[in-house]
Amino acid sequence: MYPDTNHTNEAIPSKTHVEFFAGIGGVTAGLNSWSTIWANDIDKMKSEYYAKNHGDHIICEDINKLSPSDVPESSLVSATYPCTNTSCAGDRTGLMGIQSGVVYKWVSLVRSKGGASCYPFGMLENPTGLISRGNGKDLRSLVMTINDMGYSVVLTVVCASHFVPQSRPRIFINCIKKSIAHANLKAINSAADIPKCNKLYPKPLRNWMAKNVDLDMCSIGTPALPTRTVQLEDLIDFNAESSDWASQELTEELVANLTGVQRERFDKLVRSPAICVASVARRGRKRADGTSYNATEISTSGLAPAQRPYKGGSSRCWVLVAGKGSYRFKCVSPRESARLMGFDDSFTLPENVKQAYQCTGDSVVPQAVAWVEKHVFAPLLAKTLPVNDEPIKQLELDLAC
Repeated sequence: MYPDTNHTNEAIPSKTHVEFFAGIGGVTAGLNSWSTIWANDIDKMKSEYYAKNHGDHIICEDINKLSPSDVPESSLVSATYPCTNTSCAGDRTGLMGIQSGVVYKWVSLVRSKGGASCYPFGMLENPTGLISRGNGKDLRSLVMTINDMGYSVVLTVVCASHFVPQSRPRIFINCIKKSIAHANLKAINSAADIPKCNKLYPKPLRNWMAKNVDLDMCSIGTPALPTRTVQLEDLIDFNAESSDWASQELTEELVANLTGVQRERFDKLVRSPAICVASVARRGRKRADGTSYNATEISTSGLAPAQRPYKGGSSRCWVLVAGKGSYRFKCVSPRESARLMGFDDSFTLPENVKQAYQCTGDSVVPQAVAWVEKHVFAPLLAKTLPVNDEPIKQLELDLAC
């Protein structure tokens, strides 16, 4: 058990942040009480729109070409590394996959800078598929490496659905300098120390943690996740002239590809006395004769599926507006996708539709980042920041469109 103390004497000089794999700056947008002094991404277009929205401190460069001297010291370092190899939509090869393996280049850079002695706090974010990849060995290897860099970790799963109407569960690997973590947080030394909360610690994560209690892990307890106030219909533009509405031909195709319970659900929505908005997915399926088609599947959960980069029509998010005997299908526009990701309408997006989808589908929900900052880092910062530093500001978690 770690020492039972209430504070640490270490002082963090300032609330500065450096962001790796920045994209359009979802982490920077969520950490609005911090000063992001440096960011990096390999994508020229995303770097351009990061700069338009957050400032010109982003470096567009392949992380493999960066040296430790290129990266400044800060109190927090974040890495929302590519999820192609750990998401359900990816190839599931894990952290050793070509793209997700770049997290170890991030590790190399941070280690070369001095690890926790240079960056006392760190935040990594990835799809929850990371928990099970390689039968849990990928996550274990990553946490062990982070421990070796001088950090204890706080693991939590935060789903964007608590902030925006989108199903997007993500694991946050929060890195805290061991001396700070051990002085202020409860150690996880056995399965009994793992908080019993299905939202922050779903069963796959709890099972993984129970099998890896030899690692240096701590707990923040179970602070309540907020109740979302923004609904799917609040973010959709119902302009009848919009080109995002499905053509008659496509509408007929979508309806024809409804089968079984999906057709029953559709008919019920159309007969509804009130206008309803449901999310629609187009999934590759095979008919009895072996031919392939895009099945239409309807969800009345009130949540859009996880936003994804543009890879053709079937990968785009659709909604069904139905009721009072009528119905229409609508493709979620880039602006609506940005809203579903937690970015308000003041956020500048590319005019090119494909590029705009790439920006939003690859990003991080800022409100989820803000929740983690508030409940993981802010309490520790309150005990480590010098008395003359500015107090921590609370980010408004409500989405204002």
